[in-house]
Amino acid sequence: MENILTSKEFFDELISQKINFFCGVPCSVIDKLIKIVSETGLTYINATCEDVAVAVAVGAYLAGKNPCVLMQNSGFGNAVDTIITLNQLYKTPILFVITWRGFDGTDEVQHLDWGKITLPLFNVIGLPYFLISKDNYKENIIKAMDKIRHQNKSVALIIRRGYLNEKR
Repeated sequence: MENILTSKEFFDELISQKINFFCGVPCSVIDKLIKIVSETGLTYINATCEDVAVAVAVGAYLAGKNPCVLMQNSGFGNAVDTIITLNQLYKTPILFVITWRGFDGTDEVQHLDWGKITLPLFNVIGLPYFLISKDNYKENIIKAMDKIRHQNKSVALIIRRGYLNEKR
């Protein structure tokens, strides 16, 4: 795939939008992004599971931070209850960066069912999302942050495998 977004470009745009706290559960699609966050000296909390990452981000928001939660789509499934009963209920806006494993039916077998149900699940729980590519990442990050700032709503940025370069 040509014209692939780099982790550094994506990170720089998040920082330009004042994201200043990261937590999550690692995924191979965003390994480089997590490494870049760690190298900058910004806080990155490596959570034991995704629901914990959401709870930590809510706490960071209440402490005045602009949090971003990083996870893969199957982990999003683990976090749905916490998103609904803590994050959405108490209107604590968080930016989610979620990798969409299995979206094209060619990923590892454990990701294939999640690839099919990921976007419908976002719709069911009412979590707005934007698909990220090299051509739209700045525009979609700005749209997401606008919803966070002006509508007090959490938003997900969805990154498909192959759309974020694993090299810097």
